[in-house]
Amino acid sequence: LKGVQSINLTSCSKITDAGLKYLTGVPNVYLFGCPRITDHGLKHLDGVRNFGISMCTGITDDGMVYLRNVHKIYLFYCDQITDNALKHLTEIREFRSIGCKITEAGVQLLKNANPNALIVNV
Repeated sequence: LKGVQSINLTSCSKITDAGLKYLTGVPNVYLFGCPRITDHGLKHLDGVRNFGISMCTGITDDGMVYLRNVHKIYLFYCDQITDNALKHLTEIREFRSIGCKITEAGVQLLKNANPNALIVNV
């Protein structure tokens, strides 16, 4: 997908990890409502800058290492993501989380590491 700047695959319930290899190099990727995506698929997203995902129980703290260069991330109802995932988000400028297992302590660690970032956790 050379030259593609953004792709939104919201509610594409059939997309799998194998399909993500075609998104390598796309800087803005949104996978809201794509429940078949797992940590394994995130390795194809190296270089993504803005990322959003929801309802992906196959995404865990371990998979977040592949998103270490993300500037903006939206994590909605990914119940396997905890405070431990936040240590990988060293380049974060905007973080929004709803329904994940992120605590106030985790939010504070993220704020301390990224003092100018917008951080919202509900």
